[in-house]
Amino acid sequence: MLTVASEIGSDGAAAKLEQEVLAITDIDAQEWSDDDELGHTLSSAIRQVQKRRPILPMPFIEQILMSSRYNIASGGIDALQAIGDEDALRRLIELHSTREDWHLRDTIANAIELMAARQQVTVSKEGRQYQLNA
Repeated sequence: MLTVASEIGSDGAAAKLEQEVLAITDIDAQEWSDDDELGHTLSSAIRQVQKRRPILPMPFIEQILMSSRYNIASGGIDALQAIGDEDALRRLIELHSTREDWHLRDTIANAIELMAARQQVTVSKEGRQYQLNA
């Protein structure tokens, strides 16, 4: 309900949504996956918060990145891209080597290449591992 109100421009609903989303301590808890196994509702709420606050707190981004649900974890990738610095790029490179889901790894790979181009740095890939070239 707050997500929809936020989408149509209610500043009060957007502020409340931001407060509630950023207070989540377990992104994969059952309460956030009931009737939403793929995470569409929560990922939509996170996107709405990002419209209001483009740079999310790093501890929250880390929590999103560790989600077992693609739709939520991909929001963490978007959040790192919004930060866009070398540390965010290094985190994506590290994340790419640890995640098993092919679809998520592909999304991370695309983000790595885009961020590297924006930063005018080169990355190389050997096997499954990306590395930032000095």
